[in-house]
Parts: sequence; structure tokens; C-alpha cells
Amino acid sequence: MNKHFKDAWYYLKRASHESRLGVMEAVSPLEKDLRTRLGIKSIEPESKRTRSERLKAEFEAYRSRAKRMYHRAQTRI
Repeated sequence: MNKHFKDAWYYLKRASHESRLGVMEAVSPLEKDLRTRLGIKSIEPESKRTRSERLKAEFEAYRSRAKRMYHRAQTRI
């Protein structure tokens, strides 16, 4: 009985993956058209940047912002 559940789970995951790809393929031309009409440039897909890379970039941005604020405060004093 357990084997049947494993098989069913495998096919369910496979079907959901294939349906997601199908929807993305069908919606892709609409997305491109909408982006050109609104003047939005293509956004980098999430899969290209890992979570740790995004966090590192965000951390560096906050670090540089904090340094600028510190130096501004230091010049005022």
C-alpha cells in the first residue's frame, strides 16, 4: 500500500511541475507585452540569484548606508 502512495506522490509532483511550465509558457507572451506597455524592464528571475547572494547584497547596501549616515552625523558634530 505504501508503494502506491509513493507512486501517487511522484506523479502528483510531476504533474504540478509540468502544469506550472505550461502556464508559464502560455503567460510569457502576455507578460512581455504588458511589460513593454508599462515600460518596465525585465526583472532578474529569482532562480539566478540565490537567497544568500540577495542577503549579502542587501547587507552591503545597509552597511554603506549606515556608514554614510555616520559620516554625516560626524560632520555635523
